[in-house]
Amino acid sequence: PVTIGGMSIAIVSTGTTLQPVLSLPAIAGADVDVLVNARTATVKVARGMILTPNGRKLSIADGEFKVPNLLQKPSPSQTHFRVDGPVAAAAELLTMGPLREASGAPLDPVTSRGTMSGLVTVGMLLSKQMGDTKANYSVNADFTNFAADHLIMSQRLDAAALHLQADNDGYQIKGDVKIGGSPATMDYRKRTGDAEAELRLQSVLDDAMRAHLGFNLGPGLSGPVPIRLTGHLGSNGRDGRFNVEADLTHASIDDLLPGWVKPAAKPARATFTMSTKATGTRVDDLSIDSSG
Repeated sequence: PVTIGGMSIAIVSTGTTLQPVLSLPAIAGADVDVLVNARTATVKVARGMILTPNGRKLSIADGEFKVPNLLQKPSPSQTHFRVDGPVAAAAELLTMGPLREASGAPLDPVTSRGTMSGLVTVGMLLSKQMGDTKANYSVNADFTNFAADHLIMSQRLDAAALHLQADNDGYQIKGDVKIGGSPATMDYRKRTGDAEAELRLQSVLDDAMRAHLGFNLGPGLSGPVPIRLTGHLGSNGRDGRFNVEADLTHASIDDLLPGWVKPAAKPARATFTMSTKATGTRVDDLSIDSSG
């Protein structure tokens, strides 16, 4: 081994093209700073740009690839970088190469809008045979002015701000959103390898929103109904099965069930299981608790 202080290599380049993964787009226009000594190797990318096959752009900044111990074989490496740009560009990138299976992301680049900014970290062992090497990664990203069509129960989802956390075990998206125009608090989780995602929603459905979601009960139910929904959603964003708790206290009820009349402000609650499919919505195990 070269003694400490026995070697130093420094390379500075601009307008560089890097291709870290052959099946993914290259990083173009990069400013690169390389430093290698007897024990460590570091590649810093101050800035660069990823251009997707459909012409969408993501910017890369503050990137660093580091091998802290060249003498250890296989050599552990650490990588981190910031990525910024349109949500559609990130969604397209996640449909490519090894990212497709690893992410399982439900976003369609054609119907997704907004901007994102995220920090990506990757750790992996470097060896001559990289085929069986598993990378450990984590992503923390924030989305602003986000919108996606047909994302949750075939409804459009809008959010001024969303937060994403992802790693090898899966990913979680949470924040205050609008689903089909109705304000809600969402927690969406998907574990790696699972066909279904876990969905938790809290919202208040008024008359117009219930009609929009296919729960138009006519004059039988009027007024706001807070709901809590937990369950699993299929990969198509439509088929799912959920447990629902509904607070009917502030709603007026007039023959929703034969003979049941309830004024607003009189306590009442309902629980049921809801299954959603393209053919419609099915309700099972309905339980209603109310006096009178």
